[in-house]
Amino acid sequence: VAGLTVECVTGGSSVGQERRRLERKPTVVVGTPGRLLDHIRTRAVDCSSIAELVLDEADRMLDMGFREELEAILDATPSGRSTHLVSATFPAEIQKLARKYQTEPLAVQGTRLGAANEDIEHVGHLVRLHDRYAAIVNLILLGEDERTLIFVNTRAQAAELADQLASDGFAAAPISGELEQNQRTRTLEAFRSVVTTVLVATDVAARGLDIPDVAMVIHTDAPFDSESYTHRAGRTGRAGAKGRSIILSTPMRQKKVEFLLSLSLIHI
Repeated sequence: VAGLTVECVTGGSSVGQERRRLERKPTVVVGTPGRLLDHIRTRAVDCSSIAELVLDEADRMLDMGFREELEAILDATPSGRSTHLVSATFPAEIQKLARKYQTEPLAVQGTRLGAANEDIEHVGHLVRLHDRYAAIVNLILLGEDERTLIFVNTRAQAAELADQLASDGFAAAPISGELEQNQRTRTLEAFRSVVTTVLVATDVAARGLDIPDVAMVIHTDAPFDSESYTHRAGRTGRAGAKGRSIILSTPMRQKKVEFLLSLSLIHI
């Protein structure tokens, strides 16, 4: 759009450089809650003229403990603004936030709430723990260089699995919350351009990722809850494309996987 300017503010980036860019009065500011609130409190961001406020991945931000920051940002903006909550799931905490900050909100559903994308094939494999890595390798090989996103539970697991895959000849890289913003940007760009075909991620690092043509999502273990599964699986099958979401589970956790999928209204 002609005349539209956008600036991004995130933790891990230079505060001084961000402030200089904000002095240009961009049309749109995109930021992480903590850093955006810092700029609001130092008046680098003028909230008086904000007309639209969008909270993307709102439920995940609440899960990560950003409630105070989000409410402070909301309280700093004009009461006449339009407030948009965008999320794959709307649990009780998000509904509570909506009731507090929105008046007669309009609910717009891309798909039925709680339902997984019908363009995604959901598969569960029972794999013994010592066979998990071999199963991951086989899935990647069967994918024939498709863009693949693998979810693990910790930063250490992301680094370890990515290193192991890279040493075996796969174009793999880890992404986690501990990465500096410039390193995160380079990693994502390599994945988008298919220089890297396998990205190993934690839930924190992958929230909000919008990367086209992710053909397969692999969960190395069952997610903790159905909302987490919905967010993870939703990284594939986007914009009308087909995708696969594959859970690797030990036989002992079979009931857990079946329970998660039933809560997500998925039948296997």
